[in-house]
Amino acid sequence: MSRTCHRTWFGWVALLFAGVGLPADRCCAQVTSSLANDTPTTGEVAVDLAAFGFGGSRAGEWTGLRLTILDRGERQRTLLVRWHGWDRDGDTPFYERAIASNPGQALSVWVYGRLPYDFNEDTPIEVTVHEGLDDASAADGTGYRAGRVVGRLLTSLSASGGRVGRLTPIQQRRYAVVGSSRAGLDGYAARAPNQSIGTPWAPLGHELTSIAAGLTPQQFPDRWMGLASLDVIVWERGNPADLSGARARALRRWIERGGRLVVVLPSAGQEWGQSVNNPLRDILPRVATRRMEGVSLEAFRGLLVPRAGAGDPIRLPSRSVVHAFDPLADAEPSEAVPLLKGENGDIVVVQRLLGVGDVTLIGLNLRAPSLASVGLPSTVSFWNRVLGRRGRFLSVDELASIDDRSTQQLMAGARTEVFYDIGMGDLVSKTGRAAAGLLAGVGLGVAYVAIAGPIGFALLRRFDRTRHAWLAFVIAAAGFTGAAWGTAAALRPKSVEGRHLTFLDHVYGQPLQRGRTWMGLLLPGYGEEAIRVGDPELSRTRGGDRAGAWDVIAPWEPLATSAQGGFPDARGYAIWAAAPDSMTPPTRATVKRVQVDWAGGPRWSMPRPAQEGSIRLRDRTAWNLEGMLTGSLTHGLPAPMTDVSVIVIAGQRTVGRLGGAEIVSDARAFSLSEWEPGAALDLPEATKGTSNVQSLLRSFMDGLTDRPRGGFAVGVTDRTLENTRGRLTALALFGQLTPPEPTGGASESIVALRRATHGWDLDRWMTRPCLIIIGRVESEGEDACPTPVHVGDASEPVSSEGLTIVRWVYPLEPAPPGYPVSSLLPSGADDAEMRSDREPGL
Repeated sequence: MSRTCHRTWFGWVALLFAGVGLPADRCCAQVTSSLANDTPTTGEVAVDLAAFGFGGSRAGEWTGLRLTILDRGERQRTLLVRWHGWDRDGDTPFYERAIASNPGQALSVWVYGRLPYDFNEDTPIEVTVHEGLDDASAADGTGYRAGRVVGRLLTSLSASGGRVGRLTPIQQRRYAVVGSSRAGLDGYAARAPNQSIGTPWAPLGHELTSIAAGLTPQQFPDRWMGLASLDVIVWERGNPADLSGARARALRRWIERGGRLVVVLPSAGQEWGQSVNNPLRDILPRVATRRMEGVSLEAFRGLLVPRAGAGDPIRLPSRSVVHAFDPLADAEPSEAVPLLKGENGDIVVVQRLLGVGDVTLIGLNLRAPSLASVGLPSTVSFWNRVLGRRGRFLSVDELASIDDRSTQQLMAGARTEVFYDIGMGDLVSKTGRAAAGLLAGVGLGVAYVAIAGPIGFALLRRFDRTRHAWLAFVIAAAGFTGAAWGTAAALRPKSVEGRHLTFLDHVYGQPLQRGRTWMGLLLPGYGEEAIRVGDPELSRTRGGDRAGAWDVIAPWEPLATSAQGGFPDARGYAIWAAAPDSMTPPTRATVKRVQVDWAGGPRWSMPRPAQEGSIRLRDRTAWNLEGMLTGSLTHGLPAPMTDVSVIVIAGQRTVGRLGGAEIVSDARAFSLSEWEPGAALDLPEATKGTSNVQSLLRSFMDGLTDRPRGGFAVGVTDRTLENTRGRLTALALFGQLTPPEPTGGASESIVALRRATHGWDLDRWMTRPCLIIIGRVESEGEDACPTPVHVGDASEPVSSEGLTIVRWVYPLEPAPPGYPVSSLLPSGADDAEMRSDREPGL
């Protein structure tokens, strides 16, 4: 009987450990989502993949598939087009869109969904087409539910051979060019002659940039999510009148949410004027445009040529068409911001702020063959100043001509890759309850084994009651079973809880904020539960293609995990692809991880001047004694702002004088430990530097950039939470990180990369005077997350706790960079000469 008892003990222990305290997503088998049960019996609908994204896309991002649908049926009907997505829980999100078929005619439709981080060119892309059956209660809001399958497509990017678009490596930025000429952008994508095509870094910098060129207005998607993977769109050629209403709205929404549209005006034609045929005319900078013919580009040599010298062999066109911009008298400061001008004072690059994005007009004819034939404009001299980037981005020919040995070593050598956005899964994990459950399970298991085993049997033997061993065992088993159930019930969550990491951006004077939130939601029920972002009433009553949709939500997986996961009862759930602001996934009393992108009217009371118009930039001579800025700020955030960085951009550095730091702006950075809600931040005191060198932005960035020391990487590479401040602040200023340097030894150089936070840096603000404040806000409760996430029918946002990185910008009076007294530097001037001749303190 003792052997039987021992087998029983071990059985109960196994059951106890299997059932108590272990998260379901850890103890369940890994499964792969399956196709729909029904299969098409006839080829009623033909489906073809016409485009993958807008010139391609990147893993981890929202992406659009442009599909061609041909209904071979005899009658018009509603079709439900489903793109089968990915969810690490093993469930299948169906990104779906309803269309009205037109028998015998091919229709084009965009369907949008989020790619997992491990998506690759061999990952299957599955699309099914269903008959749409009327159902007003459909969870996705389309008013239809899926009937029988009438068409199917199963393909991959590798199978298409690049015909539909390429997948950009996850470590690279993405730029798109509307038109055939790259207008000098090639330096961002250039590789050294001996650099492997698979190397993910720039020869002299950090991340590479992928440039998709040759795009047309007709290829734009009809929702902003189709542009989400892009940092910049350069419109080099093409008539904006070719944008349909939906495509123009999508582009506008993308800009308002942080996108950057750069328009190079053509030398002939007025398609970008205030014509009623231009659907983007009301978001362009409010300027009067002067078209000047026969202009010598010598007045702009410092902007176009890498090293403008008296003996410079490059001859610039002497008769070119140039457009100059004059801000309208009634234009608001944010509607006509001059960025660059020529030596003659003519403004040739002007910008308009729109939400947290911008639209930039360029009046120089960058696509002139005479410039392209000599590799101009220079990526560093011109585009770094327009886009606010830092670093040496040289053409292939320039890279090949470098004869400095240490630089050649840097280009050819290996590097240690450091991902600055790793560890976000740790910040949103709710581990406390699982740990408590596991500890309780272990404790109960140990006690059960002891009491029902050796201790219990020893007591029975001592009192000569061994004949009651079976009864004692049953009592012990029943008691511990009750204790296990009671403990599980006590630990089981009773309400929805969330933990989040959020980036929140706001530009003072603009009517909206944008936020990206990664959240772990503890959903206590079993069945299914709606998760919504934004106005819950709007998402419940949308009833059709809401073209103005702002917000999106999708299942999310931490970077270190696979997108495929693990519940044996895997199911599918629908997400409305045209306006995916809600999802209704299966719930199993576990944590659901989601990624939310939101934009709307300010929900948090951000910093604001104590007196309107009081914040101004002082004269340079007063910076060290009186501070860089005048005025003061207060904020009404729900908790103190900690680890505060105060960055002042005084303007761009003099044309031709970037020097060794390679930062386009004259900028200083200061730090505060804490800023309480309602407390006044005295800007003169906060921006007073005791040393120009210590407060330089380049010194600040050196402290945020990983550097090799004695063969080991030090800095923000440590994945512990103590380094969260450094990593998350560095992500906000990612384009300003100190470029890699040759190590001169056995240790490898460091290359900074990112995978989940593309498009969330503040590079654009390096091009003009402004005040930037970056800080951490840790809070809990219904207002703890600035992104409004709702669960079920709740009208109030879910109660949560977590970390918000606030990035607030106050635009200052514009000041385009000037030219030196003699704009012609000695021929062949090197960095040392340029540094010795720059402005004081730079």
